[in-house]
Formats: sequence, structure tokens, C-alpha cells
Amino acid sequence: MTVDYRYDEFTNRVVTRCEGAVNLAEVTAHFRQLGRDGRLKPQCDVLLDLTFMTQLPNAEQFDHMITMLEDLIDLVPFGRCAVIETDGLAYELGRMFQGFTWPLFAGVRVFRNNADANVWLQQDA
Repeated sequence: MTVDYRYDEFTNRVVTRCEGAVNLAEVTAHFRQLGRDGRLKPQCDVLLDLTFMTQLPNAEQFDHMITMLEDLIDLVPFGRCAVIETDGLAYELGRMFQGFTWPLFAGVRVFRNNADANVWLQQDA
């Protein structure tokens, strides 16, 4: 239903939260918005919170999202990405995301809670 983000200039981190039944149009709009956000600095980290998603993308949607992310990297070179997901099936989606996107980030890890994700992103910051 929604994909919202905020950018923390102090930590150079994009915090994205997906809620409800997120669709491909919302993800596309989110990536376009990130591509136009002049505040983002190179190597900004990403905290992707999927905890409140109620519907997972199908394989075709997932592939399309990865392609869009590859295009976005040319505009916004990211640092590390921490994915938060507590649900079993969605956790596996996070692991798939990790497997497909590892070349696009300096590091990608999936966590079951926000605290562990933030600790990892703060290491060597």
C-alpha cells in the first residue's frame, strides 16, 4: 500500500519502509523519487524495512524491481543495505533480495529486527 522513505544526512542513510500490499507501481515511483533526490550522497547506506508488508511480489515483479535498482545505482551509488523482515516467507524474500543485489551494494544482510540492522550499519561507519 505504501513505500515511504526518509534520508538522514547525518548518517548518510536512506530508511525505506514498505507497508501493506506494495505494488510494482509504488516501487517504481519510489526508485524514481530516490533518483531525483539531490540530497543523497554517494555510498549512502539503505535500511529497508519489510516488516509490515502483507503481500510479496511475484517472480516477474521481483525481476523488474532488481532491474530498476540496477539502473538506479548509476545515479545513486549505494553503500550497504540492511533488510529487516521477521516473517518466515518474507524473510526468504529478503534472502533472495540479498542474493540478487549483492553486486549492487558494498554489503547486503537480512535481519530479523531493527536493532541488529542498525548495529551492522553503524559498524565501520
